[in-house]
Amino acid sequence: MKMTIRILEDTPSEADKLIDILNKWSNTRGFLFDIIQYSSGEEFLNKENKLDFDSSNIFLLDIELGTLSGLDVATRLRDAGFTGPIIFLTAFSEYVFEGYSVKALNFLLKPNYEDKLFKCLDEIIKDAGCNYYIFKNKQTTIKLPFKDIIYFSSQGHEVEIVTSEGVISQYSTLGDISNHLPANFVQVHRCCIVNIDHIYKISNMELTLSNGTKIGISRSYHKSVKMAFSRLTL
Repeated sequence: MKMTIRILEDTPSEADKLIDILNKWSNTRGFLFDIIQYSSGEEFLNKENKLDFDSSNIFLLDIELGTLSGLDVATRLRDAGFTGPIIFLTAFSEYVFEGYSVKALNFLLKPNYEDKLFKCLDEIIKDAGCNYYIFKNKQTTIKLPFKDIIYFSSQGHEVEIVTSEGVISQYSTLGDISNHLPANFVQVHRCCIVNIDHIYKISNMELTLSNGTKIGISRSYHKSVKMAFSRLTL
């Protein structure tokens, strides 16, 4: 499922900064989305006559937008039945408690909110239950079903994505990739994350995968790997 992120921000420099952060998240996570930007609450309501947005939409709302505030927009969205994620951004901490009335996912304080926004987006994507991994570089975008991915292996500054069809290399880190993998992917050592569904056998400190590859299990991950595999075979 492709997400649409809708931004309401009336300061152009802040809007540009936010879009840069979103693109950075997209590039490191390999997840694609559309961005739609509005400079005020009035512009948003004029362009969007029907507020019947589904859960594939994410709203990033500045609080102080002039006549119609971000809280006003959020209230109208909730009244119209929107149940998806709303994230507020503001420079004023006194607004934080007002976000509870519209069930905001989070309240991020400007100017240093990049890390917290990354965590929010990671949480949203996990909850969305997306069934594929998006590989993207400057030339190519590929949608890889999670069920076809056997394992991820870190190789220097790149990660090899080993699938049932072959191997793709992506400039990324295991840490970045692991943030939005579903629960059936488990780390077996610091350089490898494996799809539990492709584990054929676990023997002592080694596992055998569906493509015949044998991978060692680090002692620090051994217990969690065996528990994950046991739950699968119950």
